[in-house]
Amino acid sequence: MLHTEGRGHHRKGTNSRREQSGASLESALRQATWYAQLDDAVQASILAQAREITLEAGSYLFGAGEQPRGWYGVIEGLLTWKALDEDGRSLSMAGFSAGSWFGEASVIRAKPYEYHVAALRYSRLVLIPADTCDTLFRHHHAFSNAVMRHLAERVNFFMAMFAAHVLADMEVKIARILASMFDKELHPRTQPHLHINQEELANLCGVSRQRCNAVLKSLSQAGLIAVEYSGVTVLDLEGLRHHGPSARLGR
Repeated sequence: MLHTEGRGHHRKGTNSRREQSGASLESALRQATWYAQLDDAVQASILAQAREITLEAGSYLFGAGEQPRGWYGVIEGLLTWKALDEDGRSLSMAGFSAGSWFGEASVIRAKPYEYHVAALRYSRLVLIPADTCDTLFRHHHAFSNAVMRHLAERVNFFMAMFAAHVLADMEVKIARILASMFDKELHPRTQPHLHINQEELANLCGVSRQRCNAVLKSLSQAGLIAVEYSGVTVLDLEGLRHHGPSARLGR
């Protein structure tokens, strides 16, 4: 189920979860580096036009062929970005965690999405409408520069992931995906302990839970991570990034 709300209004039945998270649309914006680079009047305008979206686990935010509505930021939750073919097969391309922003390329191109984004758990997002983004692009260089840096980092990530998918084994792929969750540009709020269960990680990596578990055990034995009940703690981030003979490709 997809639910879009104006700022300050929340769907019945979701307030308790929001209170537990302690996060708000405004606080999510204020934690974004690009937002802090704009003056107070521009910030106030963005805040007035921003909208909140809530998604239940398994729900789609949007699908391929839909027109872009704007730029999305994750207030809380976890989402996956994937491609689907006509036979229902899927390829997971990336994950979005609290603090992530995504969808900028489709807004810039002003063309329909070519991929799907779905929630892996209950998630809340902020939407900056496409018209607002267009105004910011045309009149505020700080915003344009911030989005271009963000887009450049995402392109670099995809180059590295393409190399890993073609040239590396599954262990290197999963190590790279785990390491990518600590990218300061794409996942600015990730802590050393990643709150993610093994089913969610398997979905992000596009593998079975059993295969994911086996790789996590191997990475743990290598001293790179510690697998715990509440998630995964990264012990050696640089080691995780450079794990395997093909890990440096695309960087």
